Amino acid sequence: MRFHRIDEGNHKLRITLAHQNTKMLISNVDAQVGVRFTDQAQSATCNLVMQINLLKLDQFWK
Repeated sequence: MRFHRIDEGNHKLRITLAHQNTKMLISNVDAQVGVRFTDQAQSATCNLVMQINLLKLDQFWK
């Protein structure tokens, strides 16, 4: 995710994985991220890495 200076501060995230028919694949994942900038930076990025064990995808979507 990319943030601009006006986004600096703490943010709450909610990640939802669902089928096209809205059937939930996993429970919602709630997290917080703190966005901070150096003096010269115009934007900041945050990588999101998740390990989801035992998740079975019966089909793939476009």
